[in-house]
Amino acid sequence: MAGFIVLEDGRSYAASGRATDAVIRAIAAELADPVFAEWLTGCQAQFLGSGMGGVDVRQIAPQHRGPFYEAARAAFGRARDNGFEHMEPGSDELATWLSNFGDLIEMVDRWRAGEAPELFNPHVAGLEPPTDRREGPGWG
Repeated sequence: MAGFIVLEDGRSYAASGRATDAVIRAIAAELADPVFAEWLTGCQAQFLGSGMGGVDVRQIAPQHRGPFYEAARAAFGRARDNGFEHMEPGSDELATWLSNFGDLIEMVDRWRAGEAPELFNPHVAGLEPPTDRREGPGWG
């Protein structure tokens, strides 16, 4: 089963549940706001690695979206340089995980550049329709 991270333009990062949970933990570790970091960590699958953990960034309070994207970039760089959890630098497991995580960073970059989401959405066919849900801290 897969986990997911949906960006504001409807693109979706989707990887194995275990890989998505690790991305969520890596991003949460880079966040300065401990309340938001704890909430984000709670977005992992109920049983770690089992799938269907994830977050739709459109549902996060606006003040947390920028820090989420910056934390994702910082987490990617830290993991690339130092490994992450049990994934050691130079290992095939880390290289595979970083390849998928890199797609998330590229999706963010392309979204910020104003590119149409259909041009680079490698993990999911189609775009995720928006919802009116509000999740996490900061909604007042």
